[in-house]
Amino acid sequence: MVDANGRLVYFNKAMKSLLERADGLFLDNGFLTCKHGGGAKIMKSVLHDLSCTSDELLTPKMIRIQLSSGNPDQLLIMSRLREERRYGLLGIQIKVMDLTAQNAVPCVIFKEIYRLTNAECRLLEALLAGLSPKDASIKFDLTTNTIRSQLKSIYLKTGVHRQVDLLRMAMGLNILDAQ
Repeated sequence: MVDANGRLVYFNKAMKSLLERADGLFLDNGFLTCKHGGGAKIMKSVLHDLSCTSDELLTPKMIRIQLSSGNPDQLLIMSRLREERRYGLLGIQIKVMDLTAQNAVPCVIFKEIYRLTNAECRLLEALLAGLSPKDASIKFDLTTNTIRSQLKSIYLKTGVHRQVDLLRMAMGLNILDAQ
């Protein structure tokens, strides 16, 4: 977690390991930044956007970080937390994910941001691949009602009302490239 200025407030063991490698992300006087020049500006801009807006339901921001070691790129999913009353600061949560399969990115992001189940992710991937809900029910050996139920659950979690809106949302993910 970082504060509104980008100063690292809390991190887990995985983030500590990533920062110790200094491979794409590192700390500069306690502030989280990117190794590549353009990435630092983008990260500052995103942190500013997340900390200044008053919208409670802010859409998470995503930044692709290129690693200098040649390992798979990292995806930072940054989202604002509610104001932390104890410390009087605005927290921004940063989740770091490996990008190993480009075509799985929408599902991975949707699972992380919208808390989709594995079954819902599988259905989303099938829809993105061009299958209809009926075809997905045949492919996964499920009833059409089960598929409809999963689809309704996805709609509820993502805030969309139609399948075309869901697909537009998944295909139009706005991932900032910090290279």
